[in-house]
Order: sequence, then structure tokens, then C-alpha cells
Amino acid sequence: MACDKISANVMKKTPPSSQAGFTLVEVVVTIVVSGLFIYASTLALQRMAYINEQAEDLTIANATAQNVVERIRSAGYLTLDDGTTDITSQLPGELLAPRNASYTVSTESPGLKKLDVDVAFTIQGKLQQHSYSSFVGEVGVGQY
Repeated sequence: MACDKISANVMKKTPPSSQAGFTLVEVVVTIVVSGLFIYASTLALQRMAYINEQAEDLTIANATAQNVVERIRSAGYLTLDDGTTDITSQLPGELLAPRNASYTVSTESPGLKKLDVDVAFTIQGKLQQHSYSSFVGEVGVGQY
């Protein structure tokens, strides 16, 4: 008789089998939420890769333009003739085609020339154009 009481108590504490596990609705909701999370994460990673590529190419274009400006400014005012010069061949191969670069020298006032550098390159099918300007004075670098 005592064994029957213990067995009855043990059986009362065990949940019925209909309450064990997940319902179909819970499983479907979990799958949908997980799918949305994976989709959003994929989009975010793709966008980050695009931004990273754009930043890398812009850094290369900036460095190229800066090198051109420094080289021309170091050559001095008297070596500059007004006009446009194509420098596409100086662009690194990392910048995707179509790409081009040029600089234009113009006289702003007596003793002062303006140097404009234009760089264009492609990032994921979109043409990016960037312009840089500097001045070269007759009295020396940084002195107009």
C-alpha cells in the first residue's frame, strides 16, 4: 500500500505528454524571426563591404592626388605652364576602370597659380569623381 502512494505521487509530478516540446506556432515564429535576422545581417555585411571598398579607393585617389600636388609644388612656380596634363598613367591599378586623372594649372593672379587635380574611378559600376585644388606661389611653397 505504501508503494502505491509513492507511485501515485511520482506520477502526479510528471507533466502530461501533451505539454512537452514546442508548438507548431512557436517553431514557425522562430524560423521566421531567424530568417529575418539572417537576411538583415547579410544586408549589413554587404553594405559594410561596399563602404570599405569605397573608403579604400578614396584613400588611394587622395594619396595619388596629394603626391601629384607635392611633386608639382616642389618643382616650383617657374616650372608651371598654364594648361591641362593627363596623369591617368600614374593611377594605381587598384582603382577600377574606367578611370582617369588630370591636373590643370591656371594663373590666378601675378605670382600665384592654381593647381586643380581631377581623379575619376569606378566603384561597383558607379563613376566617382573627385577634385582637389592647391596654390603655388612665386615666392615659395606655402607663401603666396
